[in-house]
Amino acid sequence: MEENKIPMPKFHATELVTDALKNAELVLYYCSESGLDINKKNVETLTDAKRIFESNEWTREIEIDFWMAYKELTALIKPVNVDSLKASHETIIKNPNRFQRLIGKKRQDTLAYRTVRFYTIFGVLTMVLMLILHIYFSIGSIRLNRIQAGDERIKSIEAQLDEMELISENSINLNAQQKRDRLQNELYEVNTERESNIKLLKGWTEYVEKFFFLGKTQPTEQTVESIDENGLPAPPMAPEAALNENIEIIQNAQNYVLVIGLYILPLFYGLLGALTFVLRALSQQTHRMQFTKESNINYILRLILGTIAGLAVGVFWGDLKQQESFIIIRSLGPLIVAYVAGLTVEYIFSGIEKLVGSWFDKMVAKK
Repeated sequence: MEENKIPMPKFHATELVTDALKNAELVLYYCSESGLDINKKNVETLTDAKRIFESNEWTREIEIDFWMAYKELTALIKPVNVDSLKASHETIIKNPNRFQRLIGKKRQDTLAYRTVRFYTIFGVLTMVLMLILHIYFSIGSIRLNRIQAGDERIKSIEAQLDEMELISENSINLNAQQKRDRLQNELYEVNTERESNIKLLKGWTEYVEKFFFLGKTQPTEQTVESIDENGLPAPPMAPEAALNENIEIIQNAQNYVLVIGLYILPLFYGLLGALTFVLRALSQQTHRMQFTKESNINYILRLILGTIAGLAVGVFWGDLKQQESFIIIRSLGPLIVAYVAGLTVEYIFSGIEKLVGSWFDKMVAKK
């Protein structure tokens, strides 16, 4: 009777069990490196399970003991988990691409190291680009401020000259004549400096137009007529035409400064604030072995939200600074607010959601 008995099918380990056995070794390695107190029985269970699996003698009872021991070990290393350990230690390429297969590359840097390297390079490039843009924005702002200060100084000198004219008409005053000559010399110097700043500002606007593809700058009348048909210098531009050109240059520069200062720079500062948060969080997670593949998704979303927050600050800045309840914001300026918004974007949007929710609840209660 026993000879005719049908043998029971052999119990095989699944692919999940195979992966768990490999992960168990990584967990044991981390526990040993970290000096965690491990139950010896669990270690024996895991090592026996590995030996039995390699000898192709896997049984149901062994698998039950393995999963129980594996559960206790993974609970011991919390908040570290298997995914974070693999991100910090795994270097074998499981699915190589064509180039990696061509060169026979089987190992690479860990996921955590590659992520740190990517965000470090991205952060440096962002800071360099933002620094260049900020310096260029500051140059345009400084030249506009100098022109404005020169205009105010010209008005003041002209008012003093009018007073000197009245004094000279009523009586001959040597001191008044000397002062008038000095004011006229000063007026000439201020006008010369103003014209020089306008020429520099013109070059600044041309670079902005080229960078943002705003169209090729048309040559001015003075440039076209700088040389006559005989090859001699042409007469200078008419005062009215020169005045119109200067006004156009100043107005274009004011528009470009406004756009860069309220839209482009706040966007970069919001991104920089989000990058600061990501680098700090990444530093803490890699140090504590808590970085996982899913963490990178959160970082990408954080960068996008930080950029949106910075842009929102620039867009709504004109409205915010007029509100009396935003005195602190008005004193800080849009750029630092955009940076703080990018750094603390979750609190910003959570606060906005609470305000909108409370307002909606009040509207519903009134109805």
